[in-house]
Parts: sequence; structure tokens; C-alpha cells
Amino acid sequence: MVLENSELEALEKKYMRVVCNILSNNIGRFINEINSQKNIPDYLPTNKTNPIETAAENIMNAMIARRLDWRVASMPGASDSCYECGDSIIHIDAKTILDTDGDVKGITNRMDIRQNQTSFDFESTHHVEHSKTHKQYTWKPKLHRYEKHELYGNVPNLTYFLRIIWSSKNLVEQISLISIPNGQFFDTHKTILAGVKSYPKKGDVLEHLRFDIKKLTELDKWREQILYKRKD
Repeated sequence: MVLENSELEALEKKYMRVVCNILSNNIGRFINEINSQKNIPDYLPTNKTNPIETAAENIMNAMIARRLDWRVASMPGASDSCYECGDSIIHIDAKTILDTDGDVKGITNRMDIRQNQTSFDFESTHHVEHSKTHKQYTWKPKLHRYEKHELYGNVPNLTYFLRIIWSSKNLVEQISLISIPNGQFFDTHKTILAGVKSYPKKGDVLEHLRFDIKKLTELDKWREQILYKRKD
């Protein structure tokens, strides 16, 4: 048994509001904790080009755990944060990206998503042709549309992304929460699939694919909420 589209969208909106409220009410703390690494500049120097990737995941997980009594779903290959909520399985991933990256530069608004981070669309195989070699690649997510839960029955996988844009000057330029549709909405939302950022060196299965967030919000404006934007 699956939900009607209206029922499924209502669930996606419900948990979008819940997570949005927690993060927006604590946005100052989130930014302060991201910047706390500047207080100990010589601690474990690293050659990582992205200085906030791990911090964003850790802070997001801690913030949600402190304020919600959700049961953690420790499924192999799950998102950064995965929870059983009775009527849904909630997946929340942190994404960090430099402001000069082509996916967020200017009016472009795209996001690279991995197979285990979305159910869009588990029941369809999306084919992509390399523009130069013309080799055919396939995209098929690893999350089902619904999971068969021993206690709750069939419950949908709902996926959300906390995206932090950073720059060479500031560790936080913009923070937004994005809801990627459950695969059940594939027929009405397939235009949000936006091509490949990097192709695999071996094989023909894509591990990640770009999603066009600009097109997504043209279909459903509520699916991206900007929680913070730095003003200078």
C-alpha cells in the first residue's frame, strides 16, 4: 500500500517544517560552532580543501539530537542522519560547497546527490549519455520509495539536505534546507535531474547525479528554504 501523492507531499512538508524550525531557531549557534575551528588554528592541520565538511555534519547531527527525541535508524549506507518517525523514515544530509563552484555560481542552483541519499527514482532507471564519448551511463538510487517496517508497516523515505555555501573569506555564506521529492513524484518532477558532475572511472553506473534545485522550486516553491544569507 502506498500513499496518495497529496498524503505523501503533506508528510514531506510536515518534516520540512519540523527541521526548518529547529535549524532556523538555532542558526546563530550553528554559525558560531562552524567558526569555532578558528579558535584553535594549529589543531591537527589538514590538507582538506573543504574546511567545513565534517564540522557541518557533526553540528547538524548534534543539534537535531539535542532537540528531537527521534529514534535513530542505524541502517547500513544511510544518510548522515537517519531517523524512524513512525509515519516516515527521515534522511538528512549536510552538503557544503564553495561559492565559486559552478553548481551555485551566479543564478545556477544545482546539487550533487549520491545514490544512497535519495529515492528519486528507485523504480526507474535514468540513462545519461556522455557528451564527448557518447558512452551510456545509468542512474538508479539505492533508497526505496517505501520501507517495510516491522512496527509501522510501509513507510516512505523522505530526504532533506542542509546545504552550506562557504567562501574563501567566510566559512558560512548561506544556509538552506532542501527537500528532494520521494521517487513517487518522478513522473511530475523528472526535469529536476540535471546531468553528471563527474563520471566513474570504471563501469557505467553513476554513484551521484546533479539535481536542479532551481527547477525544483519552480515546481514546488516550498522545497528550498533559505535559513541564512550573509550580508556585508
